[in-house]
Amino acid sequence: MIWLIAAVVIGDQDVAKQLKDVADRMHDTVIEVRTSASAGGVQAPTFGAGVLIGGGLALTTLHTVSGGSDVEVLVQGSGAVAAKVVGGFP
Repeated sequence: MIWLIAAVVIGDQDVAKQLKDVADRMHDTVIEVRTSASAGGVQAPTFGAGVLIGGGLALTTLHTVSGGSDVEVLVQGSGAVAAKVVGGFP
């Protein structure tokens, strides 16, 4: 199970600062995921976001890479890196 947390902070500067601190620390783990998918017989580029989780693994949404053949990720400070989908959970 994946737990997603979204927050809107209005007026509470202490909480806003804490969330900014977490976002600043996580910034280097966020990646861009690129591939292409066939839609009506036409190859179209697709993209999405993901996060590095360690050990050479990253996590993204299944619809981002579903049907894609050549997958690459853009990693902060490293540029484009080839990637392979090793699993998925609908």
